[in-house]
Amino acid sequence: MDPLTIERLKVDSIGKENRPTKYTIEYVTTCSIKQKDGQAPVALKEVKLNEPGNYSWSEENVHISVVHPDGISKRIDSAQRVILSMGRENFDICPLNFEKETWYFINFQDPVFIGVYVYVDKMDTLHQYVKAVYRAVGVSSRAKLMARALAAR
Repeated sequence: MDPLTIERLKVDSIGKENRPTKYTIEYVTTCSIKQKDGQAPVALKEVKLNEPGNYSWSEENVHISVVHPDGISKRIDSAQRVILSMGRENFDICPLNFEKETWYFINFQDPVFIGVYVYVDKMDTLHQYVKAVYRAVGVSSRAKLMARALAAR
């Protein structure tokens, strides 16, 4: 698994598919696999947000505006790089607390399954909206892993 990020969003517009179409990324936390002695990282079977594992988390406050014209993600600042936390402090568990009435984007850094938008409503119920799945059949194992992790939050 490549690093995954969870972005907290300030949403300006919701599209016809009940997903954010214009928003600002205000915070990002990145989960990275721990490497041993310079060896290639071992793929993770799961990531638990509230338990330590063979991974670490970093966090950073950011301000990145994003729009989705015609379903294509465009950063308003025109820099189309992958967003990873550059925070210097490492955490054993995810430092993010999911807040009520807030949108998040979980980015799997994967060309097959980009990620999911997550909305936590005022009753603290979590709703997931898939951004894009390019695989013809089924959902990637990453999506299943993250769904289990979110359910255990």
